[in-house]
Amino acid sequence: GAVEDCRDGVLQGLAQRGWMEGKNLKVVQYNAENDMPTASTIATTILNQPYDLVVTLTTPCLQTFAAVNKHGGKTHIFGMVTDPYGSGVGIRSEQPGDHPAHLAGAGTFQPVEKTFELAKRANPNLQKVGTVWNPAEACSEACTIKARAICKELGIELLEATIENSAGVLEACNSLAARGAQALYFGGDNTVIVAAGSVLKAAGQAKIPVISNSPEFAPQGAMLNMGADYIDVGIIVGAMAGDVLSGHLDPADVAIRDMVPDYISVNLQVAKSMPDWSLPEDIVERAKLLVMEDGTAVDRLAERATGPTTPVAAAGKNYRFGIVYFGPDPGVEISIQGLKDGLADLGYITGKNTEYLQQHANGEVALLPQILSGMDNSAMDMIFTFTTPCLAAAIANARQTPVVFTTVFDPIAAGAGTSFADHAAHLTGIGSFPPVDETFNRIREAVPSLRRLGTLYNASEANSVSVIKRMREITARHGVELVETTVSASAEIYQGAQALVAQKIDALWVTGDNTVVQGIAGVANACRDAKIPLVLNDEPFVHEGALFSVGLGFYKPAYAAAALASRILHGTAPKDIPFQNISEVQVCVNFRVARRLQHTFSPQLLGNLTNVVALPDRFEPARPA
Repeated sequence: GAVEDCRDGVLQGLAQRGWMEGKNLKVVQYNAENDMPTASTIATTILNQPYDLVVTLTTPCLQTFAAVNKHGGKTHIFGMVTDPYGSGVGIRSEQPGDHPAHLAGAGTFQPVEKTFELAKRANPNLQKVGTVWNPAEACSEACTIKARAICKELGIELLEATIENSAGVLEACNSLAARGAQALYFGGDNTVIVAAGSVLKAAGQAKIPVISNSPEFAPQGAMLNMGADYIDVGIIVGAMAGDVLSGHLDPADVAIRDMVPDYISVNLQVAKSMPDWSLPEDIVERAKLLVMEDGTAVDRLAERATGPTTPVAAAGKNYRFGIVYFGPDPGVEISIQGLKDGLADLGYITGKNTEYLQQHANGEVALLPQILSGMDNSAMDMIFTFTTPCLAAAIANARQTPVVFTTVFDPIAAGAGTSFADHAAHLTGIGSFPPVDETFNRIREAVPSLRRLGTLYNASEANSVSVIKRMREITARHGVELVETTVSASAEIYQGAQALVAQKIDALWVTGDNTVVQGIAGVANACRDAKIPLVLNDEPFVHEGALFSVGLGFYKPAYAAAALASRILHGTAPKDIPFQNISEVQVCVNFRVARRLQHTFSPQLLGNLTNVVALPDRFEPARPA
């Protein structure tokens, strides 16, 4: 279950910091078995034992131990808590020092809004959703408040039924179904989670699906679920505990923020039986746990952790690899390094048994067919393509040599296949669809009065068209006009940006359009002159003058592409290797631009920060006297 996953993650996080159970660390585990009197007894027992540190998982455990540890006799690290600020233990805000000095941890507020947005995409006619919750649970109340707000925004009526204990869940769910609920939803309610079987039973009888924030229930019949990856949450908590044990971190200095690595699970067997529902393909591809139409479960996390075993370079053989990319681009340089590192770790060593030939088209699409055709006729063992235009060119112009692609938003939109499993026989690779929903949410936080959002892109790039289509859906739903300007060459970018800002837009957003990023400095200049924020999906270009970026890290997908290549080199046909989607969201801010625009970044944005381009004044070096 989720608690066991998080516990295992805590031990991994401790080990990452050098604290190994059985070597230099003794771990004693307690389980209250969902019984609050037992939890209180355990808390008192722990308080009176000579433990150096206490880790609690779940909101009730945080509250129970915090109640007996008010005077700070034990250092306390917590995890698996939906709403730390509403838990009643003295955590007032995200600011360091705004909580008890002996208490620290990470919140995992369930992605309630994202879950309902996914449900609305799966059923655009969704009008009524029923939810059961226990008002005595602070985390459940917080999730319900979020659910009410997003349902109102999406035009969904949220039908509610409250319960006091798990025994009342089945009757409450039956009442919601009788009131016309088209789906049943449960969030971070521990009382309901214990009786999840009752929710699924009521839904099955009513022939409606279950959506939840508990991905582990997909095999039991929950159709669409989005929650936290609790192994990763546990690793974060364990690493924090390890740093405290080592004396490198004072709990009082910790900023308590939400850490919610997404975990999607779907049940295609249930979805098939629901005529009004259709799970979007990108959601299915992002799912880490799937139940297929025949009822078999596919755990992609387990597959990545344990197999299939990736073969390494063959002894005594030399390899020639071709690399093709669109044009000079710091993001692509990072991707290429990720690929080479991945291959090197599999034994393909530059200068020893591996030779690379790298070519780019200098941003000119017309040059790509010639480059790919030349590579295809140069006795290469493998061709690697970076960016969508290069993949599109390889589909038609590199038919003799196996192709592995990466740094691509949407390989299906690029024409590489009809699905991730049914694709062109000579290629495979890894897609990384950008976080469009999260980007829009962050733009709206930065510009609360947002009414007109501008964007600039090349309409001949399939990756951009796919992302723009998604943004149109999002902006329309929120009553924001997406003002679009298209360009076909880098020479048109600055003029196009000037024309766009002249249309009184409130902000300008550029996705990873390969044409536009070649001239992103011109776009930034136009935004600077118009005094409007520029937001990107490409972190490497934030230094050019963007306020912030919410995008993807392409190192890990490219690193993972090496394993696909090695399987092909050892005899697996590319057509037998499904495409993968690997997305690692990265947030980068530019304080220098923020100062110029007199903008203050939201705690939500800074809570997910992975990089800073220009530091705040207090961190920048003083001028020499």
